[in-house]
Amino acid sequence: MHTKLSRPSLLRLTLALSAIAAGHAVANDRHFGYVYETATMPVGMRELEVWNTASVGRADYYSRLDHSLEFETGLTDNLQGSLYLNWRNTTADTGSGNRATEFEWKGLATELKYKLLDPSVDPLGFALYGELGYNTDELELETKAIFDKRLGPWLLAANFAGEFEYESEGSELELEEIGLEGTFGASYAISPRLALGLEMRSHNEIAKSASSEMEFESSALYLGPTVAWSSKSWWLTFTALPQIAAFKHEGGGIRDLKDHEAMQARLLLSFHL
Repeated sequence: MHTKLSRPSLLRLTLALSAIAAGHAVANDRHFGYVYETATMPVGMRELEVWNTASVGRADYYSRLDHSLEFETGLTDNLQGSLYLNWRNTTADTGSGNRATEFEWKGLATELKYKLLDPSVDPLGFALYGELGYNTDELELETKAIFDKRLGPWLLAANFAGEFEYESEGSELELEEIGLEGTFGASYAISPRLALGLEMRSHNEIAKSASSEMEFESSALYLGPTVAWSSKSWWLTFTALPQIAAFKHEGGGIRDLKDHEAMQARLLLSFHL
């Protein structure tokens, strides 16, 4: 004997299945390594995130690891804040086949993300993001507009960001470099725990020239896969982005291996506290 479901029952079942397909998105898990999402933590929820970013391959030998340790918490249901510690290790060719390794303390950073539109109830998710980084010899400011949309098991997201780097010149801070970036991602929930996707990153640099004028120096495009896994107490995201083209750079070839690396990869590991 078959039981026919009413329309309200079918609607409830559809919504429940969509929630299962969306999986761990109810928490503040990230599905991309470079693309941010609009989701914010509920008040009082806390996470400890470990960031590891590898940037390798230039015209001469170059390998860099950037690390961050981030404490993140929900301040209101639509506002979250965080504080991080940053450091970097770089090995590069110095000429004549010699290489040098340098360890740098990159200072402190704090960020705020405020969700204005929720993708689960509004036509499009929208959030604003601001980050301030401080070191003894430089100051960095990053602003970001975040958009995302969930369509069943699919998650689509886009970010548009500006990064402004100031360095100490005598007793003043002067603008030395501007980074303009667009990142785009699509992720599909294979199960409540596993999601696979693709990310694209366009990074553009405007820097101060020898004549102290700001000039457009380089533009590189990256494209690669991302995988996200989560459990009740932790989540992990890994993205690998090979450089596929450069639209503005010095030298020949289709890629920029002077100011950008041939490959970038990021591993995010977070624990719910």
